[in-house]
Amino acid sequence: MRVGAAFWFHSEEEDRWKLVVVSPDVDEQGPIRLYTMIRTMLSDLASDPAGVKFPFGQIMVVSPNSMLYKAVKQNAGPKGGPVREGRALGAYI
Repeated sequence: MRVGAAFWFHSEEEDRWKLVVVSPDVDEQGPIRLYTMIRTMLSDLASDPAGVKFPFGQIMVVSPNSMLYKAVKQNAGPKGGPVREGRALGAYI
């Protein structure tokens, strides 16, 4: 899975943070396929004795064309410049 960007976003509806992964593969392969891949990767990580346990429900995949990504990107730093670390529209970059 190609990843163009990733950031933490606070979901007001659920009152929790989600890891948002931005990938062009969402448009090309569809989100269901990507979520299946992520679930498999998380399962593999968790089965390792020194593995990482990360809640699947805290991951969201979006297209680079999504309104969420466009809004965060627009508010996260100067156009054409580096993304500034910190908060932008309820996201932490």
